[in-house]
Amino acid sequence: MVDWEQYWDHKAGEDELESMGRGGASVSELFIYINSICHVFGNICDDDVILDLGGGAGYVSMALSPFVKSISLADFSDEMIKKASNQTSQFKNINTLSDSLPNIENIKSQKLVFSKILVGSVLQYLEDYNEIKDSFLSLYSICENKGKVLLTHNPDLTRKKSFIESYNHLKWPKEKINEAIEFEKKERFWMDYNMLEKIALTVGFSKCKKLEIPASLFQSSHMFDLLLIK
Repeated sequence: MVDWEQYWDHKAGEDELESMGRGGASVSELFIYINSICHVFGNICDDDVILDLGGGAGYVSMALSPFVKSISLADFSDEMIKKASNQTSQFKNINTLSDSLPNIENIKSQKLVFSKILVGSVLQYLEDYNEIKDSFLSLYSICENKGKVLLTHNPDLTRKKSFIESYNHLKWPKEKINEAIEFEKKERFWMDYNMLEKIALTVGFSKCKKLEIPASLFQSSHMFDLLLIK
């Protein structure tokens, strides 16, 4: 089993895109990702109180900061939060704290209700659908009425087989290919959208929608975004 906290603590010491888990991506692709977030959220305004959960070193929060009232940036990696705290110190409306799904106790203790919640590529690190249900309950409890929750980059179970098979077409050493395939089979949580929708509606969200990731992003080959509306 991968120790994800240790993994992301190590990532905190790497450069900007690597620390976001976007090694090999370009700066333009980072802005395409941020643009897709803004497009889904719709009218971002100076009254918005935003939660950036899984916010890493804070690059998305810093991009949104000038346009909103406040941002709570949370991550489960202590090293990443240290980096985010340092990098966002000049952004007076960004507050950083350590926390993670499914319980987000530190976030709940703020007694804030968020108009928009971004959960950046986090669900895949959960154990099972029971943890997803607990996570959705937590997110529901801190989301304002008609607020939006955007959960980005979730591995799509319907694309699992074809994505894993694609490794065999890479010009990698056989050992590296086998390691990658083992990781995809054992470490990544591939999700059934229908299960996510059922859970979301059961806990009280009024809408759940599966969204395509912009085609120019690598994640579009095997993942989807998920929008929940309270």
